[in-house]
Amino acid sequence: MIDSIKFQYRKYKKNDRKHRKISVFSVNPLCSLWETKTYPAFTFLLALSLLLTSCQHAPRSVCERQGIRYCTTQGIFGGKWFDYYERGLSCMEGECYQAALSDFTQAIRRKDTDMRMARTYGFHFADYFPHREKGIVHYLLGDYTQAQKELELSLQSARSDKALIWLDEVRRKLLDQAGQAPAKPALAVDFSDMATDSDGTFYTNKDPLILSGKAEDQQYVSAIFMEDRFEGGTQTRKIFLESSEQKTAFHEEFSPEQGMHQIRIIAENLLGGQTVQEFRIHADRIGPLIVLETFKPGIVIKGFLQDESGQVSLALNGKPVSLEQKENIWRFEIPLHADSALPVLTATDRLGNQTAAVPDQAISAGDFWLADAHNAMADTETGFHPASPMILLKDWADRETVYVNRVLIQGQVKSDAPITELRINGKSVLKGTGQMIFFAHSLKPEEGENRVRIAARDARGRESLKNIFIERKIPQAFQWKHRYRLAVYPFDGAETSAETKQFQYLWLQQLAQRKRFCLLMREEMQQMISPYPALADRSSPQSPHAMLFGMIQQTDKGTEIVAELTDKSSESIAFADVYALHGKQDSPQLLADRLAEKFHRKFPLHNGIVSRITERTMQIKNENPVDGEGKNRMRWPTLIFRPEKSATDQRGCDTIIVGFSQISQILPDGYETPLIPGICIGDRSMAQ
Repeated sequence: MIDSIKFQYRKYKKNDRKHRKISVFSVNPLCSLWETKTYPAFTFLLALSLLLTSCQHAPRSVCERQGIRYCTTQGIFGGKWFDYYERGLSCMEGECYQAALSDFTQAIRRKDTDMRMARTYGFHFADYFPHREKGIVHYLLGDYTQAQKELELSLQSARSDKALIWLDEVRRKLLDQAGQAPAKPALAVDFSDMATDSDGTFYTNKDPLILSGKAEDQQYVSAIFMEDRFEGGTQTRKIFLESSEQKTAFHEEFSPEQGMHQIRIIAENLLGGQTVQEFRIHADRIGPLIVLETFKPGIVIKGFLQDESGQVSLALNGKPVSLEQKENIWRFEIPLHADSALPVLTATDRLGNQTAAVPDQAISAGDFWLADAHNAMADTETGFHPASPMILLKDWADRETVYVNRVLIQGQVKSDAPITELRINGKSVLKGTGQMIFFAHSLKPEEGENRVRIAARDARGRESLKNIFIERKIPQAFQWKHRYRLAVYPFDGAETSAETKQFQYLWLQQLAQRKRFCLLMREEMQQMISPYPALADRSSPQSPHAMLFGMIQQTDKGTEIVAELTDKSSESIAFADVYALHGKQDSPQLLADRLAEKFHRKFPLHNGIVSRITERTMQIKNENPVDGEGKNRMRWPTLIFRPEKSATDQRGCDTIIVGFSQISQILPDGYETPLIPGICIGDRSMAQ
């Protein structure tokens, strides 16, 4: 059975802040119930006569398909634009296409512009897309030129994913009619901010890394994919494109793990033609390993550097040292003077990652360091009980708290026997052997407690293990409870099938995982998603800033999903929508991912700095300006904060929340808010 397409009106009630119900009916305002007022008898009779006259419209002949009556309206047909539009939708569903075209044409004559939430009368509103629906009908009738015209007219007035998807279908038909064979899109990836090697490998220490580029094709670039092959596994992601274009730019942010990544960027056009660009990216955020084999103070220091970036340099007390390279090993032997200062070696790779080594004791067979004595093993040949290798970390205690998402663990391992193995979190980082090893290892701790495990083994088979625990905390100003708060209600239509219920859950899961919003689940929503695994708790005792509603509408052709954000007075703030033709990438997961991406692009986190303070206001200068729908919005709540202390080390620090305000004026390079007590120039601001 085809799900019914109904013309949906939204009635706004200024005093109803808990929930705004969507009612479905067809209305002629003159045929509505009279308000309770007293009228003179003549006035009443005259009005009644006009009422009856206005309700006399010749109905369209009803068409039937499979025993179902179409070309009907839910109420009395009043001859208004919304009556023709509703009846046209009904005709369209019944495949009475000529009748549908006639009704959409009549609707357009009365109201020409496609729009969301068109006012019908009073406080009643409805989505109104006659050009879009007319274009779809023309497509179904095989008139692709007229279909393209109508769909483009719709998009000029109001962009909708449904119009974009159907326009792609139209373009495919027109390209097929022209007899065009699939072409190969032109594809260019921008590597300007990455170092490159002679073999074409690109190196980066950025996290995240932004891959950007351009694709172009007269047959319309419809999709761009990125494949990341790393350590035997492959991850594929579809790069977000708002719509198919003949020229499009893309930007994809990702965080490559340490090591070599085989990347494929695939650009595809509407006819399925593809262009593939392959390259290697080596993510390197680790400083060169400094391995000392010999150190005799005042005489000589000898060893090698190990690094995967392909290019390193070494300095002794600030002076360059010559190196002898063989593959990824750089050997050095430096004579020392008897009166020379304590040597400080600094190794730097091509990306600027550095490791420093300050050897403070000579290396000889008779030197032992007592550490982890309980792990010591007897030397059966000499009877001596040497200590295990010593692991020393620079500026790291056994337990630490950090407020940043990446830290650098620096330290050294030393033993009286050559060290043959060094592992950090289970991964081997040493090639070769040496008695003193200095390392600088970058790690990305997850929120909460993280264990860093450093293990070493020497040639005598002795082992040492050092654990440090790093608790990563989120600074106060960036915690979820200070995000924009949304009261979340079930989407209308989400309860119609298991698939739509699954979509609702996946959509909320995406919102929760991205941590952009504080979600306040209403009871109806909690009941709907109760069969699924619990979402991360984003509840809050505070009242919501806005309400999140939505609609899922299914027909025999496809599924349209619209999310709407409204303020407490039920005024719309923004819409985000997705559409999928049945059988063409319409899985709940894909739709939820795309809707979440579109929704978040409308509401990025704006960071700024207080640049000017007047008697009543403060001006904020944007640090991450965003154009388009994601720009600053009037009356949007903001949070003002400052660092708890002057954080000079890599651990970061917590923040102090100074106060809350809201945007009162949009400026060319930022925004203005009312002044709050205690603000200083240089304080930070963030849109909630």
